Amino acid sequence: MEESCSEIEVAVSLIKEALGDARPAELRGELMGSPVETEYGRRLLDDLTAVGLVDVEAEGRCALVRGGSPPAAHFLRLTLEKLRASLLAEEAVTEVEFAEAVAALENPAVTAIMPMTVAAWGWRT
Repeated sequence: MEESCSEIEVAVSLIKEALGDARPAELRGELMGSPVETEYGRRLLDDLTAVGLVDVEAEGRCALVRGGSPPAAHFLRLTLEKLRASLLAEEAVTEVEFAEAVAALENPAVTAIMPMTVAAWGWRT
């Protein structure tokens, strides 16, 4: 059974990850405010098989990035900043926790795991 996370839950996970308090968070399309189907990778094999491809395979890739690098210092930071008001209003995190998380994303000693990208392929018969 798949569980879905609210924007707030994911943002809190990102903050805790940046502070070293949680497992790597999985970014969701809702968090980024786009209609991206972030769970589609799980269905790729079935969908490619359904259209007649054979020998269908897939793999997932997650980049590991250092704090201060563009993916961490810009992408992840901007993602958190987008939800700042909601996080604080719902008391999901404190202002201090939020500030520490953003600072951690600038710290080269911190390693962040980026969202997974799934690639799939198969052959026509």
